[in-house]
Amino acid sequence: MNVLGLFPLHIVLFPEASYPLHIFEERYKRLIGESLDNGQEFGINLVEGGKMFEVGCRVKVTRVIKDYPDGRKDVAVTGTSRHRVLKIRPNEQPYITADVQDYEDEAPQPEQEILEQTITLYNELVERVYGEAEKQLKPKEWTTRLASFRITQKTGLDLLMRQRLLEMRSESERLHHLVNHLKTILPEVRRADQIRILSRNDGYLKE
Repeated sequence: MNVLGLFPLHIVLFPEASYPLHIFEERYKRLIGESLDNGQEFGINLVEGGKMFEVGCRVKVTRVIKDYPDGRKDVAVTGTSRHRVLKIRPNEQPYITADVQDYEDEAPQPEQEILEQTITLYNELVERVYGEAEKQLKPKEWTTRLASFRITQKTGLDLLMRQRLLEMRSESERLHHLVNHLKTILPEVRRADQIRILSRNDGYLKE
């Protein structure tokens, strides 16, 4: 257990994911300043409907994008690991601080079959939607890494489903949920792709 500064936001961030932040409130200017000065991490926890969820993602500032004359900053942060908030520490800092504990998988090793199935479906989505702008995944590169967190970022899940995946402690369970989601959205993506090809080729499906 340790004490962590928190930045509650209306986003869900995952380990290894990056996100840009515009810092304008004084309390968060201080939090970001301390992170930059000391290299210390802070936590991002989802706030939805007036509720802050307990499980969030530790992040570190990886780049200052822009400094403004009035002290505002645009920064990029990258997720490192998950945490669970145990107890809020009121009034210790201008920003929120809390006692937190590490939040790790109980079953981090995925089943190979579900890993390959998820990546196959994800790669089809990437090819149809993002093209060369997004790199496709290779199963052998993700046998010891959490592919689910990487895939979730590009599959159009809503905030609460993203939070649910963040809270799951089994990589195979997360991948099963992603397979179901991808199987739901891919037929619509394929139909949209066919319409695009038809409109471009005067009604012929072959390009």
